[in-house]
Amino acid sequence: MKRSARKMAAWRTALGLGAAAFLGGCQTAPTHTVSVDAITASPEKLAAASFRLVPHDPVLAHDVAQFNQAAGCLAAALEGRGLFAAPGNVAPDILIDVDYGEAPLLVLPGAPRTHELYLQLSARTFLADAPARNYRGEEIWNVRVSVSERDPRIATVMPLLAAVAVEYAGSDHQPDEPINVKESDPMVVAAKNAAVAAKVSP
Repeated sequence: MKRSARKMAAWRTALGLGAAAFLGGCQTAPTHTVSVDAITASPEKLAAASFRLVPHDPVLAHDVAQFNQAAGCLAAALEGRGLFAAPGNVAPDILIDVDYGEAPLLVLPGAPRTHELYLQLSARTFLADAPARNYRGEEIWNVRVSVSERDPRIATVMPLLAAVAVEYAGSDHQPDEPINVKESDPMVVAAKNAAVAAKVSP
């Protein structure tokens, strides 16, 4: 947890000045409880690497607006960690599979209906000589984050999910240790701004 605290502090230092004006009126911003399940095989490969985001399921890319929102939020968060998107004609260091949606959730009789909205990322080395495997090599890290919400629209929480997922990428964290994150946190604000830049309003 100390490591994650240091990463959170770095985000706030880097983004705090740019977000100060926005945050001035957001002291009562909603707080979300986020479940984080993260595992890593090689944390040192997270830094200073080029990446390419790819849909885990090609069906996700059919909703262009939604995938663009997810990609914009994730790119902003990853760049905040020191990674950079590989140009289209250049092989990336890692491929990041992106999966998101709503997971089945047990509804108890008489309880209000909620929706478990999730985002999962799987980073793998890029293998130029393995087209049959879609150029995917060994898995470097995997992280799944989720929230339970009344609103079933994942677009409303995608900036938050993307920011938290990247925050814990390359680390180990158990899902039985949920974290609380405000929508006014600088890392979430940065992801929201990226969604706006992608012309998708969360």
